[in-house]
Amino acid sequence: MDPTQEIEKKILAVIRIKKNWYKYRSILQPGFFGSEETRQIFHAISGYFTKYDTSRVTISNLKLVVSRGIKDDELKTSTIKLVRKIKKLKSVDGKVVEETIKDFAKRQLVKLAITESLSLLDEPNPDFSDIRDHIDRAMTLSTETHEDVYQYFNDPEKRLDEEINEKRIPTCIPKLDDALDGGMSPGELLVFLGPPGRGKTTTLINMGMGALVQGLTVCHITLEISARKIARRYDMRISGRTFSSLRTSPKRIVNPLARLRKNGCDLIIKDWSMEEPKVEEIHAMVIAYQARMKRKFDLLIVDYGDLIAPSKKHKDSRFGLEEVYTDLRRLAVKLQVPVYTASQANRESLNKNIVGMKDVAESFGKVKVADVVIGICQTPEEEEDKLVRLFIAKSRKTSGHPNLRLEMDTDRMYLGEMNGKVKSEKSGNFKKKW
Repeated sequence: MDPTQEIEKKILAVIRIKKNWYKYRSILQPGFFGSEETRQIFHAISGYFTKYDTSRVTISNLKLVVSRGIKDDELKTSTIKLVRKIKKLKSVDGKVVEETIKDFAKRQLVKLAITESLSLLDEPNPDFSDIRDHIDRAMTLSTETHEDVYQYFNDPEKRLDEEINEKRIPTCIPKLDDALDGGMSPGELLVFLGPPGRGKTTTLINMGMGALVQGLTVCHITLEISARKIARRYDMRISGRTFSSLRTSPKRIVNPLARLRKNGCDLIIKDWSMEEPKVEEIHAMVIAYQARMKRKFDLLIVDYGDLIAPSKKHKDSRFGLEEVYTDLRRLAVKLQVPVYTASQANRESLNKNIVGMKDVAESFGKVKVADVVIGICQTPEEEEDKLVRLFIAKSRKTSGHPNLRLEMDTDRMYLGEMNGKVKSEKSGNFKKKW
């Protein structure tokens, strides 16, 4: 049996459960199934749930429906034989199953579009609108049902309790956590905004470090530099040493890593520095890894969003960037993890005291979909004193726009409270306390 029919068999095994059928019926069509046998079984399951109120189609009932519905004896025999094979397959739904079925449906819609486009090429004035509809539908497939809506008046006390006790992942930088109402929650997107060389990667490394010290599993996707160089930066942050120090004595990282790993944390670095992946490719990678390792990521870091390719071509690059950041926000919701990324600010922001929303480069759409936008601000004097300010330019979590002064030591990849610094009363600058 060919691989396509194997996938079709697995899909049929899943949708013979009623709740799964109602979940996937909006994205599946009889014409998607490649053989007459699988199409007949799909029709049988559909007809059964339309007629009977039951939690599943048993194999015996499915064989009965097939026997009554097919007149051709040869087709009936081969279809019942296939039903027996479906009996041995799992009917459990899950994230991996959902992505597999969505991928199957997308492929079939694209195949329909290609087939129809070939037949239209010989016409004098072809109308490709139907083909475009197929493609658009393939890109926006959804399995949402009536169960996914939010019933506002149902149990308000429970709703408020859930809001109060909502899971948050602290950054482990107290000032920043206060400004973020305790940290970022699953399904939220945070964008760090800064000009070139301002410490965007250093900031993202520290977000990853904050999760690791809590025993969480972090996925760090790098699109600009290699995985090895990102790992080196984590080595510096975890050990508190410069790279030259670690290069002289590599064993200095062993004990800090061993101590950290005892809490059960994990860090996976995915190198996409030689490619321009789409958000859906990142999604597929995460789903595949989680299924293989049987472990869910708690935090996703994308360094950085501007280098992701949009899923379709745009005449204006601004719209492509807006699409990418919208997809990143949706990815956070699908995976139910916070997503941290960074974006380029314009050149003028290099000389500004405050980097805010209006300083975003190329497309304002990059930040309008984010839950939180934080500008990385630094004057030349602050850079000399290894200081930085994080300006909360936008937050759906709290009100106000605090400007948080922190220490940033890129030699050790440190971002945090100003340990060992005192303020000079005369100059107003922060100086190291020797």
